[in-house]
Amino acid sequence: MSKYSNLTQRVIVAIAGVALIISAIYWNPWGYFAVFLLITYFSLREFYKLVDIDGYLPLRFWGTIIGLFIYVSTFFILMEKIDQDVLFLVFPGGAMIYFVKLYKK
Repeated sequence: MSKYSNLTQRVIVAIAGVALIISAIYWNPWGYFAVFLLITYFSLREFYKLVDIDGYLPLRFWGTIIGLFIYVSTFFILMEKIDQDVLFLVFPGGAMIYFVKLYKK
């Protein structure tokens, strides 16, 4: 049996996570980018695990790529490194996922 209860473990992890996020925000924009890129990636992984439980067969790889592309492109747009027209690539990318699923044998 664990030394700490489940709630205690969650509170400790939450405090550590908040400290990490706040320090990344104050450190520089690239620290923020890295921390939230990891959060985005693991959130997408968790989402696809939950979808698999319901019996659906999503295209994990392409969904994760599109999700990470949206995060990365919006970050670079806000940093004024790229033009906002890049977000128009999300729609063809999303459509490609449907075509792959439709024609997959």
